[in-house]
Amino acid sequence: MQHERFFPDIMTMALGLTEPWRVMNGGMSASEKNPERMEVHISVDYREGSKFPCPEYGHTCPVYDSKQKVWKHLNFFQYLCKGPAHQVQGAQGTVAGGGAQSEV
Repeated sequence: MQHERFFPDIMTMALGLTEPWRVMNGGMSASEKNPERMEVHISVDYREGSKFPCPEYGHTCPVYDSKQKVWKHLNFFQYLCKGPAHQVQGAQGTVAGGGAQSEV
């Protein structure tokens, strides 16, 4: 479908993500807990080679490790919104998490 190629850009803007974070893909799917309800699932990632500000000293640090977690965002309209995003580890500790509200 034509709209599927615009979904990542629209969701990146809707979530207020800024460089280097972006929505990679996503869509609607049935809820695992209640298949009669639909959910928005998105995948958030950062651009390879990105640097993030150190939370302690403010200077930029390269990423040396990250782990993917499932985060819950505020609902979009009536739909639950959740998906994987990377929690990034830099030289000085955890430096970014992709803008989600809470870990699921």
